[in-house]
Amino acid sequence: MRAIHLTRRFFGALSPAAPSADDLAWVRTVLGADAYDQWQRMANHDQRHSIGVARGVQAALAGTEFADDRRWLAAALLHDIGKLDARLGVYGRVVATVSGAVAGR
Repeated sequence: MRAIHLTRRFFGALSPAAPSADDLAWVRTVLGADAYDQWQRMANHDQRHSIGVARGVQAALAGTEFADDRRWLAAALLHDIGKLDARLGVYGRVVATVSGAVAGR
């Protein structure tokens, strides 16, 4: 299952498409100005992925006591922000992921 997920992520990362204007507007409502500036530094594919994760969290929280707490959505949007410091492109991240899988924890 993880291999399928990672394969989909890889091929999705090859698309240079930016998130839609509606998605960008939604992200602005969730993140504060400083966090949004950091989020915008992420590659388009990472932005699209983080939006997908945050939308999934939003759906999972619907109808719960946490549904109106934007912190959960902000955390989902920023869950990969550390990849900026790694400065690895798509192929570098593939090598790192495969190396980690081979070497184990």
